Amino acid sequence: MAESRSVWMLGTGRCGSRIFAKMLSLSPDVLAVHDAGPLFPPSWPNGDPLQGGRLARAKQAWDQGLVYGESSPPLAQAAYRLAESLPNAKFVHLYRDPRNATIAGLRVGWTTKEFPGVDERRLSPHPTVWPKDEETASRWTEMDVPERCAWLWSSINRFILGFRDTYPNRCMGLPAEALFAPSITPLYDLFDWLEVKRSGACDIIRVAGKKHDYPQLLDLEYVNWSDEWDQYLPRDLMERLGYA
Repeated sequence: MAESRSVWMLGTGRCGSRIFAKMLSLSPDVLAVHDAGPLFPPSWPNGDPLQGGRLARAKQAWDQGLVYGESSPPLAQAAYRLAESLPNAKFVHLYRDPRNATIAGLRVGWTTKEFPGVDERRLSPHPTVWPKDEETASRWTEMDVPERCAWLWSSINRFILGFRDTYPNRCMGLPAEALFAPSITPLYDLFDWLEVKRSGACDIIRVAGKKHDYPQLLDLEYVNWSDEWDQYLPRDLMERLGYA
């Protein structure tokens, strides 16, 4: 298992994770999945991230000589444990302009709608478990909804950047906008970095730019970004990710 190859997307959600898995699957060398919710044990984010059936699914790919890929957003919580358990694993930090990511989160009810299990523990701060943020947890009920969603984008991306600093040679940053851009160069760069066969340009163009995730809940109160919410976005993080 330690010698087997895998690639794990790290991101906030609402950043193109579904289309990312579809892009990976275009390579004949990769078996990629997106929504692996049933593979998260009840104790998540504690425990072994390879439990709950994930290892069995990955071994299906490895037994065929393929790279296993997964783009489930909750996996960011287990990045360090995955890196330690799988020394040949690579990680792609998929990030999106915070204004668009926050609006997308607002429209599907992040921080306001009831999300079961794993997502519930991912979308709000806690004083003791990840994303650990005692100060924000203490005033969570007093924060307005846009600030909550902006916090989610900031806290998760800051955590992932720390992980990238720890494992710089095993991580690649990829802006979500590259998945929708007319140029296929960033995606070819991704395949090359993963050392897998490229897909044809026509296949990439066919998948790129299409909406692959239609949320059940659409809150039309939040359609456009308001300038007054800029105060919720940390300047240093935006500059590092190229959105300042």
